[in-house]
Formats: sequence, structure tokens, C-alpha cells
Amino acid sequence: MSYDAHITRAEDWPESEEYPITLDELKEYFQTKKDFHYSTSFSSTGPVSLTIAGEFFIWNYGCPLPFLERSSDCRQP
Repeated sequence: MSYDAHITRAEDWPESEEYPITLDELKEYFQTKKDFHYSTSFSSTGPVSLTIAGEFFIWNYGCPLPFLERSSDCRQP
């Protein structure tokens, strides 16, 4: 199961396109968070191993929890 998490500086989701956050701003913000790191890919191993390319902010919360940056897809859900 997956969920979309939307990071925006707007007060309401419909206004998020008016106040976009750039990838560089996200990188700068998450650099200050000790449990996060940035990567251009995410890999997982187990019964099946895979690597996915993209702009990932990975939260280390006991296990890695990847958040994929998708600023090009700012449509309202």
C-alpha cells in the first residue's frame, strides 16, 4: 500500500501550484533533519531486489521509508 504525502507552503492543497517548493529547497530543508537523507535512487533487497531511479528523500525510521519527489505532478488528488 502507498500513500501520497504533499509538502506545500500553501494553506490549502488547491493553492499548492501557486506556491511551489523547488527540489533545491527540499534538499536544503531535509539536510537539517538528522533522520533523512537524499538519494537519486532507492534500492530494496529481499525475495526480490529492485532499484528505482528518482529524487528520493529517505527517512530512516528503524527501516528506510522512501519519499519520491514528484514536483512535475502537482495535480489535485
